[in-house]
Amino acid sequence: MLPVLGLEHERDANARVVPESSKHGNHPSGSLNPSKIDIDTTRRIAAGAQAVGLKFLDHIIVGRDDSFSMARAGLLDA
Repeated sequence: MLPVLGLEHERDANARVVPESSKHGNHPSGSLNPSKIDIDTTRRIAAGAQAVGLKFLDHIIVGRDDSFSMARAGLLDA
């Protein structure tokens, strides 16, 4: 059973959810391009968040000198 949180404000949910739900992985090739698995998994997480009233903002791939935002690339819209 999932714990029930008594939250007064939406910002309280953000403060409690974001740090624990941050996901990280690596791209051994060094490529910033998301794989099909990255995109599919991120879309499933976003849909799950929406189902419980949370808004998934982005999945950012960080490289040595640059980064890639799935939201900015329009990959979370589908």
